[in-house]
Amino acid sequence: MGRPTINYKNNDEPLDANQNRFVMAIINGSTLSDAILEAYPHTKALSPTARSSKGGKLKRVPKIAEAIEKRSIQLQQACEIEAKWERSDSIKTLRDVIDRNVNELNRINDAFETETDALLDAIDREEDEMAKAALMADYIKQQKTRRISKIHNSAIIESVSELNKMQGYNLTNFEIGSDAVVQFVGEEEIPD
Repeated sequence: MGRPTINYKNNDEPLDANQNRFVMAIINGSTLSDAILEAYPHTKALSPTARSSKGGKLKRVPKIAEAIEKRSIQLQQACEIEAKWERSDSIKTLRDVIDRNVNELNRINDAFETETDALLDAIDREEDEMAKAALMADYIKQQKTRRISKIHNSAIIESVSELNKMQGYNLTNFEIGSDAVVQFVGEEEIPD
């Protein structure tokens, strides 16, 4: 069997194996010279410029151009489907991070409220003024302590920021209120 010749004919026949290799090489980012060399190894003796010229000529054959366009679109659609899965998976993970941290903050707040109620009840029941003053000092100290950790806030802020970016809101300007509520400046309510 002899060397395959480069088929520049535009006919109704399906692409041959060499033409298919050329199309796939172009789709995978090869130069015209490299694609011709991959599809037609006997062209190795030619200069890169000559191979590039032959590749350009083959690429302009309508059925080759159509095959490149069709397969490029198919590859792009496959990549978009994969990217959508990755994006939805990322969104799910970020929402999970937010939910876990919000649940932890709620647990901390509930424990704080329980402890506060217990201290207030103890103050009400205490008859000794010195003990009552000590309990009141504990109560005031507890009210001044920070209940929310910076780690929880950071996790929530970063997750919400990433979700906003994924949903088309690229907001990096936010404020943390005294009640530890994160409010993004300029943000409208985002539907789930």
